[in-house]
Amino acid sequence: AAEARTLTESEHDDLIHAREQLTKLLREEEIKYYQRAKTSEKRIFSLEQENGTIEGKVNLKAYTTKFYKDLFGAPDETESRIEDISQVTHVENNLLTAPFT
Repeated sequence: AAEARTLTESEHDDLIHAREQLTKLLREEEIKYYQRAKTSEKRIFSLEQENGTIEGKVNLKAYTTKFYKDLFGAPDETESRIEDISQVTHVENNLLTAPFT
């Protein structure tokens, strides 16, 4: 109605109230998803698929590795080239991963 005609004072107040409520709900939803994402560790303990349930870290890793290899196929020979990428030395790596004191 606001796009088609001038709103009455009551309708205008209702529109403002509705927008405030919508903003509040969207903010609450965003906070809810933010809090869910703050979980520091998420682990999958089992996976149900068409051939049954897969359990155990080794079995899950093997299944997902095979799944993605089947999905994307074998890597191209060019994908394993690293000559044109500067590499971090062992010394630099140790400096980067050493705890701050």
